Amino acid sequence: MPQPSAPEPTAAQDIQLIPADTAKVRNEALMDQPQYTAEDREEARREERRLLTSLEIETAPEYTGERKLPWPVDILLYPANMAGLTSLGVIVGVPLLLSLLSLVLWIIPFLGLLSFLAQGLVGLYAVWYFAECVYDSARGGTRAPQALDTGGTGEMWSRAAYVLLVVILFVAPMMVYFFATGRRDAILWALVAWAVVFFPIGLLAMVLHDSVSVLNPFFLLGSILRAFLPYMGFVLLLAAIIVGLAWVRLSPIVCFAVGPYGMLILAHILGRFYWRNRERLDWGL
Repeated sequence: MPQPSAPEPTAAQDIQLIPADTAKVRNEALMDQPQYTAEDREEARREERRLLTSLEIETAPEYTGERKLPWPVDILLYPANMAGLTSLGVIVGVPLLLSLLSLVLWIIPFLGLLSFLAQGLVGLYAVWYFAECVYDSARGGTRAPQALDTGGTGEMWSRAAYVLLVVILFVAPMMVYFFATGRRDAILWALVAWAVVFFPIGLLAMVLHDSVSVLNPFFLLGSILRAFLPYMGFVLLLAAIIVGLAWVRLSPIVCFAVGPYGMLILAHILGRFYWRNRERLDWGL
C-alpha cells in the first residue's frame, strides 16, 4: 500500500515564533507617540472651530485676549457693555423693584412669598453669571459675556451648587470655627490660610472643569506650585481689594448697588489669571 505522504509545511508553520517582551514593546510604542504641545492643542481647537463654522454650527466667539485700553482701566470697564449692564440690571434692579412693590402692595396675599421666590431666582442667576464671567474670561474675553439664556433653573442650580461646594470646603471651616469659638488663635489663622490659598484656585478649577474631582487638594496644590509666583501675586491682589473694601466701610446701600459690579470684576480677574497662566497650569482645556 502506498504510504500517505506527509503534509507539506505551510507558511504559518515555517514562521518561527520569537518571544518578545510585550511590556518593552508597549513602552516603545508609547514613546513613539507624538507629544502634543499647547500650540498643537490650540491649532486643533482652531481646526475644530473652522469645521463647525463650515457646517453652520454656532460656536462661542474666539478671543485674542488683547486689551484695547490700559489694563487698569480695561479691568474696571469689564462689565460696562450691553451684556454686562443688562445682567447687572437684572441682579440689582429686580430685587429693588420687588422690595418697592412689597412696600406699596403689602396688602396683596402671598406677595411676600412670591417676592422671596423671585429674589431667590435672581440670586441663582447672579451666581451662574459670575461663573460664566470667570469661564469667558478664562477663554480670553475682556468684556462681560452675553449670557441671558441660562438653560433653565436646573442649569443655574447646578452651577450654584458647584460654587457652594467650593465655599463649604474652603471658606466655611474658618467661619464656623470663628463663630463657634470666638477665638483668634493659631487654628483660626490656619483655617484662614487654608481659605486664602485654596479657595480662588478651587473656584477657578470647579468653574472650568465642572467636576468635583478637581477639588482634590493635591491637584490644586500641584497647580499652585506650577504657577506659584503669579498665583501668589493674584492672591495678594485679592487680599488687598478685600482689606481695602473693609477699611473703607461702604454703606449697605452702596454695597447693594456697587457690589455686583465689583463681583463681576473679580470674576474677570480670576478667569484672566487662567488665561495668562494656562500653559503653566496645564489643565488640558
